[in-house]
Amino acid sequence: MKRATKIISAILAGVTSLCFVGCRDGGNNNGGGGNNKNKTQVNLWQYIGCSGEEWMKEAIERFEEKNKETVYEDGKKGVYINRTYDKTPKLTDLTYDVYVLESVADIYAMSAQGKLLDLTDLFEGKNGYEAVGGKIKDEMLDGLKGVDSDGNEGYYALPWYEWYPGITYDVDYFDKNDLYFADSSVGATAYTTDYGTAYLLGSNTTKSVGPDGKPGTYDDGLPSSVEEFLQLCAIIKGKGFDPIVIGGGVKDYSFYIVEAIWASLSGADEMQTIYSMDSKGKEIEVVKRDSSGNFVFKNESLYPNAKNDKVKAIKVPETEKIVITSQNANRIYDMVTRYYALSVLEVMCREKWYNDTVYKNTSYLNTQTQQSFYFGQTGTTAAMLFDASFWYSEAVRAKTVEKYKKLHRGEPDRQVSYMPMPTQLRGSVAENEGKKNTLMDVGNSLMFISSKITSAGVRKAAKDFLAFLFSDAELKAFTEKEGLIVPIKEELNYYDKTKLFGLGNYYSRLDEIRSKSDIVYYSTDSDIVRGHKVDFNLLWSGPINMPEINGSPQYYMVAINSYDATTAEIFTKTKK
Repeated sequence: MKRATKIISAILAGVTSLCFVGCRDGGNNNGGGGNNKNKTQVNLWQYIGCSGEEWMKEAIERFEEKNKETVYEDGKKGVYINRTYDKTPKLTDLTYDVYVLESVADIYAMSAQGKLLDLTDLFEGKNGYEAVGGKIKDEMLDGLKGVDSDGNEGYYALPWYEWYPGITYDVDYFDKNDLYFADSSVGATAYTTDYGTAYLLGSNTTKSVGPDGKPGTYDDGLPSSVEEFLQLCAIIKGKGFDPIVIGGGVKDYSFYIVEAIWASLSGADEMQTIYSMDSKGKEIEVVKRDSSGNFVFKNESLYPNAKNDKVKAIKVPETEKIVITSQNANRIYDMVTRYYALSVLEVMCREKWYNDTVYKNTSYLNTQTQQSFYFGQTGTTAAMLFDASFWYSEAVRAKTVEKYKKLHRGEPDRQVSYMPMPTQLRGSVAENEGKKNTLMDVGNSLMFISSKITSAGVRKAAKDFLAFLFSDAELKAFTEKEGLIVPIKEELNYYDKTKLFGLGNYYSRLDEIRSKSDIVYYSTDSDIVRGHKVDFNLLWSGPINMPEINGSPQYYMVAINSYDATTAEIFTKTKK
């Protein structure tokens, strides 16, 4: 495979960086029992925040047992995987042999720098390997490609699990308080809020069709518009609950809701344009710019009935529809849906629709916050949690689920669920007029091998290990133990869905949502994006999620709460 090499020199001159994602808690550990001089040793670095330490330990044991008689190097028999986890690796040095991680590691740039081992034989089924490329979703493949210094393209990484930013809602609390929109105002319970009148379930009503517009599906009764979501938050606050909880030590998680709503309002095709830089002739609605490049806003409030003056000051943007090409690719971040999503977070901050005590407590990291939410009435009284879809796996490992069950012996299992986001700005989605849910895989979890390995035997052992992890049996074992999904083609049915029920209802609900959603992956063949992943991505550390306020990058909620930044200011400071 060959491609134009015009960006290779720039890539070779660049510096690859790594920024880790949200799974904060964990330790630093060397797996296994130390070096074994009589075995071929492969040094592995694993990020375990979202996927478990225990699963990898078991997989390593199975691989070592399978290859206990294999001779990779003269004078040695068997293989030893020396594992280090939850320690920030220096990808500029690649001191380990194999990496399993979540990051913004730029595979294209790193391969062009000669840092990565070509894995094309694994993908194509050469040199005795099973062809793993046929298992992977087609839309994921471009994100796994790299290029050598001669412009020859190949595959340099394997995908691992995917996860999505968003909100988890307390199903038990929603059910107890009938916090679902009704299919009709007749017989419904009416609530008057600053964001319009909401009609929730009453004695003679059924749930609305939800964002997807289809009755009898997973999102029935949930907010179908931004307007309905804000109404719901106002109602929850009026009942004495905090709508949201987010920990003071994970304020960066505030970008989760922005990206989740942005993706849901836009749909998968528009969001994928961020990576393709080509809307393929389709017009995308963006906020208009004047001749000086400044955004244009109407003298009209986006939320005219709000009593909060700062909320009322959020302006309606002037918009236009444009076709995105390589010539105007910077305008993709001008999507009006991004502006609307940012406005939701500003409203939530201005209205104090979050637990302020937990927010201000910097000792509340991910697992502490998860426990406060999961404990419900006996914890922090919040109806929803800012976190990503991996959180439940973390809560299991932190013994949160186990602790809850001990405190509530004999009671039904706790009911919590990922919440599909609204698909339109105002009103209610009518039956058969909804939009398919869109999820963003922002973790970009990858596995790759360093080219610095000098021993042919170690190289072979490292590649065999990745091939082993991607075998049908190990893929199945991973998902059934962790609940996390690998981007494998749906028709392969590589795991037993019933096993997810044993992990808690959260993952069985998420599996249903995922199966009925479009998923956007970091994957591109654009020369604009390739080699500049840090600049053009929606991943953890993307500049789109860190507006520069007061001279330094700030998390969204910090920008609003600590620096009084507005939606328009954040939107402007994160444009391209």
